[in-house]
Amino acid sequence: MLADLKVPPMIQKALDRHRRDLPELMKRHADEWVAYRGEERLEFGRSQRALYHKYLDCGLSLGELIVLGVEPELPPDELDPSEWAHV
Repeated sequence: MLADLKVPPMIQKALDRHRRDLPELMKRHADEWVAYRGEERLEFGRSQRALYHKYLDCGLSLGELIVLGVEPELPPDELDPSEWAHV
């Protein structure tokens, strides 16, 4: 089940920071991507793929790197678990 997956600590730190900073990020970086390594915000870019490639090629692992979109967060009641049933 998706809820049973363990989120690596560095990824959780990044998710927490992104959520906390999102209102401010929306003012300057809407519709961009942002790469994080834990609490550290690495870079903004126009391509999620390019940011992943750049930092994975530099030696970061998927357990410490995440690239997130700067877009309004969906309220929990708008998430549809059936969309993730295949995962």
